[in-house]
Amino acid sequence: VLVVGGGDAALDAALILSRRSKLVYLLHRKDGWRANDASNIQSVEATDNIRIMRPYIVKKWEIDEHALLNSVTVGKVGNVDTISSGDEELLVDGVFTMIGSKPNSHFLLSSDLLLELSGDGHVTVDDKMMSTSHPGVFAAGEVADERYRQAIVSASDGAKAAIEAERWLRSTYGIDPRSTRRSTSGHQSGVDTNAVTGEAVAAGSGETLTKGLG
Repeated sequence: VLVVGGGDAALDAALILSRRSKLVYLLHRKDGWRANDASNIQSVEATDNIRIMRPYIVKKWEIDEHALLNSVTVGKVGNVDTISSGDEELLVDGVFTMIGSKPNSHFLLSSDLLLELSGDGHVTVDDKMMSTSHPGVFAAGEVADERYRQAIVSASDGAKAAIEAERWLRSTYGIDPRSTRRSTSGHQSGVDTNAVTGEAVAAGSGETLTKGLG
């Protein structure tokens, strides 16, 4: 298999794959690593079935008639913009592109929610309740996860966010969002029960904002 990237995520992937694959190609377009974890770098460089290819870039994907990957052609980089001669064809069964990600939170910059974001754009949440800096707004998935970025973690966080959104609606407005009826404990008059809902807003793969706003 081929792993493309030079950061911590790429090195993590290469190490995990090396336990299950005969050979792992780790391709990075620069001479030095972008990774910050020194122990990961040492482990990758000491693993016999990880072949490090630096500085290389992918030049061509070879796909068969069934849309399956046959091979990948890579080329060594002379500098950032110039590719030297001597391309190499790698016969691999799969490719893992680990070149970084950007949370799909740009739409929040033009909204009136004014949610607190981290420096790289992740929504800041309370890890236990998935609540954001705006009352009644809950975030889950990769839009709020800077560390794990796994589907199972996103599903777990999404369940917590949905439960907390429902509790917030009930405690704040006395509304059960499943029935859109005011409970007997409702204490605020004049609330439009049809307007108070738990709305899920998709923000990219594995990224969800759960709103409980009237």
